[in-house]
Amino acid sequence: MIKIRTLFAVLLAVMIYPGIVAYAQENAHEHEQDHETEYHESHVHGTSELLLAIEGHQMEIHFQSPAVNLLGFEHKPQSPTQQQRFSSAVKTLAQADSLFSLPAEAECELEKADVQAPFEDVHDDHGHEKQAEQEHADFSAHYHYHCKHTSKLTGLNVNMFEHFPLIELIRVQALSDKGQQSFELHSDHRQIEM
Repeated sequence: MIKIRTLFAVLLAVMIYPGIVAYAQENAHEHEQDHETEYHESHVHGTSELLLAIEGHQMEIHFQSPAVNLLGFEHKPQSPTQQQRFSSAVKTLAQADSLFSLPAEAECELEKADVQAPFEDVHDDHGHEKQAEQEHADFSAHYHYHCKHTSKLTGLNVNMFEHFPLIELIRVQALSDKGQQSFELHSDHRQIEM
């Protein structure tokens, strides 16, 4: 039996591989002016990605979205209002119970939530802070659940649209012992059925 982390790594690689290729291409052609079309397909304003993997009693969810879908802008916060939006988005992403509605019969417990936010300061070789240059900024969040009864995990509702109304579409890749599935969720269709 393939372990859940391996399955999840494969799904994650499929999602981010185009970004890695685009990054390598951009760096190989640093001096070319026209690299806008090389940016990876997964960074589409209005669209977010969600990966779901279930094995045994473990469930992993990985969410990735352009910052503009969550904040309304795609640069480091520059005003108190923008800073408040940024802090609110990070706080909301950390509250998995408000983002995902799971069947109570499955008895799933969140064991870990990890949010990666853009606009983090980086340091140069001399220890001085410098702003990370980011043409496109993404948020990502990873959630790890332990479910006592995964057989009763027949689906889940994704409530991202309520919290982040600029998300128009969530592309879902799900992998479990029942196979691999793809879904497209939107504000009128929020249910992942497994």
